[in-house]
Amino acid sequence: MIFKFIFLVFAIGLVVVLSFIMRVIRQVRRGVDEFQKQVNGEDNQPRTRSKTYGNREGVVDQAPSSTKQKKIFPKDEGEYVEYTEEK
Repeated sequence: MIFKFIFLVFAIGLVVVLSFIMRVIRQVRRGVDEFQKQVNGEDNQPRTRSKTYGNREGVVDQAPSSTKQKKIFPKDEGEYVEYTEEK
């Protein structure tokens, strides 16, 4: 009786593992096929999406040129910080 139960659990586990492996293989094949279609130019679906912001001509920065080059952080904040080692 116990051997039948162990065999049943083993068989169910084997079916689950095999179905998972088949699913992975199917997804890999599908990905390879899609890649080959793109390489060969057979893919008719556009992969890029264009986005427009504001009007159709694009975003235009209307800030004066004097503020464009200005730093936005004060001089006491920034890239360099003096380091002193504490003992």
